[in-house]
Amino acid sequence: MAFPSKDNIICRLNLNAVLFALEDFIKVVPEAKQILGKENFSITFTTRSKLKSTIKFKDGRCEFIGTFNEPDAIKFYFLSDRHLNRTFTQNGFNLPLLTNGFFRFKQLIIFKRLSALLNTYLLPNTKTLEEKTFRSQHLKILLGLMFAAMKELGEYDSYSHRLLKSMPESLAYFAINDDDISGWIQWKNNKVNYGKGESPSPPDVRIIFEDSDIALAAFHNKIINMAEIGLGQLRIEGNLIIAEKLGLISERISFYLKNENS
Repeated sequence: MAFPSKDNIICRLNLNAVLFALEDFIKVVPEAKQILGKENFSITFTTRSKLKSTIKFKDGRCEFIGTFNEPDAIKFYFLSDRHLNRTFTQNGFNLPLLTNGFFRFKQLIIFKRLSALLNTYLLPNTKTLEEKTFRSQHLKILLGLMFAAMKELGEYDSYSHRLLKSMPESLAYFAINDDDISGWIQWKNNKVNYGKGESPSPPDVRIIFEDSDIALAAFHNKIINMAEIGLGQLRIEGNLIIAEKLGLISERISFYLKNENS
């Protein structure tokens, strides 16, 4: 199996994980709901390499609809995968080509404001994370992004794909108990599926964070004190090998997204 380039993988992460994060972002951040207001519109992002994703804003919510067509959508076209990646990180002058929706100024401004605000929740500073409500919102957004990104990496990143192929079909459940945040990810039939809340069947491994601070450390790839594991702040119940391999895949997210400017 031939795997795509680094730029292409980063592009897939931006289109299918970062854009997907808008669903939870609109749901859990009141300021984002206020910015969106009662506006209903869709935006499609397409690259020259034929990658495509669409997001739909309706009735105060955001829905990630992937490659499905929305005929009346505002349409952004990117000349290359790198063009899209640099636009997403606002690195240099890299405006997309607007091929539909030229005069929908109000909706374009709304999306620009939402994008800027989303960036503060995905890349917060240390002081902001000390505020309990913000930290909870950040974790809810980050968990969904992480699952979506792991799906892309499991299918298109050679290292992550090998890790998945080396383990049996399995279902993993994640929970942050003090914030009532949970979700699951499954490797089955050579595909990765994921969802929020309780897992659809008994999981092979349960990864439980009793404290949101421990979850933050893990999600941001920081060292977790072994004493905290011993005190039960982080519990891994079930197949430890599956948990370890999924952890290695999740670490690849920052390898791509934090180094995309290079």
